Amino acid sequence: MPPRRSVRAKGPAYKKGDYIEYDYKGNLVTGKLNKKSLNGTEANPIWIVTPMDRRRRDEEIHEKLLGKVISAIEAMNNRGPKLGSKDGEKEASLSRQ
Repeated sequence: MPPRRSVRAKGPAYKKGDYIEYDYKGNLVTGKLNKKSLNGTEANPIWIVTPMDRRRRDEEIHEKLLGKVISAIEAMNNRGPKLGSKDGEKEASLSRQ
């Protein structure tokens, strides 16, 4: 009988070219994954992200700080930072229900 192995739920699998949301100074912004940075490790990768608002240069962001993967259409519509913080968005969505 083969040995039992635990099955862990993996987080989102990011790949080059994905559009993602991430936190920048308390605001939720949109960016595109360029490539993995040479400064990261296999266990803790760092991605080079190009912000969609084009006001900043490429940024190095740890993979665990990246948010959800979004569509290209959604990324084009969200070029500027969203108003309010991530906590404010959660409160607003709860108040709408």
